Amino acid sequence: MVRAILSVVKPSMLAALVLLAILIAIYGPGIGKGFVKDDVVWVGANHVTSWSDVRALLVRTDGFYRPIVGLTFALDRAVYGLEPFGFGVTNLCLLFLGASALAYLGTTLGLRTEMAIAAAGVWALNFHAVNMAVLWLSGRTALCVAIAALLAAASVVSRRPIAAGVAALVAMLAKEEAVMLPFILSGWAWVLVAERAEWHARAAPKPAAKAGEVLRLTWATWVALAVYLAVRAQTTAMTPMTATAPYRFVLAPGGLAGNALEYLDRSCTFSAIVLVIAHVIAWRRPVMTASIRRVLLLGAIWFVGTFALTIFVPNRSSLYALLPSAAPALITAFLLQQLWDSTSLIAHRRLVAGAVILPVLLLPVYWSRNVRWVEIAELSSDTFAVVRRVVRERPDVDRLRFRDDRSSRRSFADTYDQLLPDAVRLAAGRDIKTEIAAPGVERANGIVIALRDRKVLVEADQP
Repeated sequence: MVRAILSVVKPSMLAALVLLAILIAIYGPGIGKGFVKDDVVWVGANHVTSWSDVRALLVRTDGFYRPIVGLTFALDRAVYGLEPFGFGVTNLCLLFLGASALAYLGTTLGLRTEMAIAAAGVWALNFHAVNMAVLWLSGRTALCVAIAALLAAASVVSRRPIAAGVAALVAMLAKEEAVMLPFILSGWAWVLVAERAEWHARAAPKPAAKAGEVLRLTWATWVALAVYLAVRAQTTAMTPMTATAPYRFVLAPGGLAGNALEYLDRSCTFSAIVLVIAHVIAWRRPVMTASIRRVLLLGAIWFVGTFALTIFVPNRSSLYALLPSAAPALITAFLLQQLWDSTSLIAHRRLVAGAVILPVLLLPVYWSRNVRWVEIAELSSDTFAVVRRVVRERPDVDRLRFRDDRSSRRSFADTYDQLLPDAVRLAAGRDIKTEIAAPGVERANGIVIALRDRKVLVEADQP
């Protein structure tokens, strides 16, 4: 039966289904457990009930200007209401779309379909960034920009400038670092134009002709940048000059070096491990070829360009590594394709077995890394349930006091940061004065919602 199925299923389809199953196994149990930190703002602010609300999506800002992300939250709110599981499903689907976009980019650059899926797998199975992007609902900002940016790159490679411009504009409207796309894609076009010219004419093109072809491929991305800046200027979104302390650029060498090393690890280490394991399994060493040199250059341009802004941000976040990590994933896939072409059928079987077995064996590692996001999301869900019960039983309640337990990460502070009042407003459907009870105070006036033994309880109701 299994052989019969395998005989009619294409290897590329089978590879895609295996990757899909592994990603569902990793993230399916943890998605959509609750609204954490910035989630309550995204969900609360992007509630569309009229055409004026739709128009407001284009200009609404809470410091950042990300209307595409706001639109996804508005659509989720319209479909799922305040049930977080549906929002989590959307995040997981965005991961699938991001992996598909990277695979598509890989095929436009010359990867066979199976190896393009391998690139998607290396990117999506990275220990860093991906779990935060999927399990934290607000992490979809990184997923949205990755999907659009990768499609913009694929459009430039396939010589479709208008499609590249549209995708680049969507990426910019999803996350700020996408403003570097015109520069990145112009660098890509410069490399690709030179390669095509040398292939056809066996001679380097004149600089003027080369620059003209680059502009023809990327003009729409520059138009997209101009449109984005013009629209953003009409909002109150922060700029590098007006940013709050966590996002104000720093130039201290120590800080920049720390960011560079951290992001190099989060973006590249997993790809490097995959390469080492694959070459050990096949018992071959990497060989430098013209195609590998080309993808190394393209990857370097992508890597530097996508980190060009975030490396200066002191608020270090794994989400910043999601888009840049596409570059080492692509390079890994090209090296794997070269390895595959130079090895025997026996080595192919070992490589395929390793590609399937190792992620399955690592499932407990992935799940353990997911715990830190799942436990605070579950606390949020419990908190919402208690707040709703209190409001239902006491419709006149106008004050809630929270008593936290900071002995573990599962705390109100880690779950909501400074946004606990926003969370209460979202759960209750109206404004209620919200306070954190002072540490050590055993009794407090008003209704006290306490965290004890990892449970959310209504602890007191004193006059």
